[in-house]
Amino acid sequence: MLAASTVPRPADMPFDAPDFAPDAIAAPRARALFDWWNAARGDRPMPARGDFLSEDLAIWWPDLILYEIDAGPRGTRRYRFRVHGSNAAQADGVNYTGHYLDEIMPEAYRKVTLDCYDAMADRRVPLYSRGHRIMRSGVRMSFERLLLPLGSGEATHVLALLLWRLPTMAGEIDALAIENVPFVIDVIGFVVL
Repeated sequence: MLAASTVPRPADMPFDAPDFAPDAIAAPRARALFDWWNAARGDRPMPARGDFLSEDLAIWWPDLILYEIDAGPRGTRRYRFRVHGSNAAQADGVNYTGHYLDEIMPEAYRKVTLDCYDAMADRRVPLYSRGHRIMRSGVRMSFERLLLPLGSGEATHVLALLLWRLPTMAGEIDALAIENVPFVIDVIGFVVL
């Protein structure tokens, strides 16, 4: 369900997506994390990283990635993996803690991915997407991603929930890392109230 935006988009923003109401978030785990984030922010645009303890997110940690936003060259942002949850690392085939997102993204979709993260940080509202990969074996691997900005004033961190619907065969899970198959975004939008 689309909702009218209460957060303006900067005119020069390179990435644009529709605004969704929270009920567009399909996975119950993702919706529960959004609800936690929304309660934690109160009347502010977003909660700050210091507003919560790691234990507050214990039920989500295996599927979470925590990025710290660092200044990059020429006024750009870089997103450094501070925590790469065990399920997310398994789906990626490697634990990227300490690495930057721009270092590990394949060239084919690096710019569009970084534009999504930058737009989320600029607007200071969550970005939700659903998509899939068709593996060379023909297996469809679906995912949901929820990016939640954190910070006081400007976004300083991103809490990302990545839920893969993985095949049950371990060989297919391991294939994610070596196949490097492009993904298709089926739905993407900002989550606004």
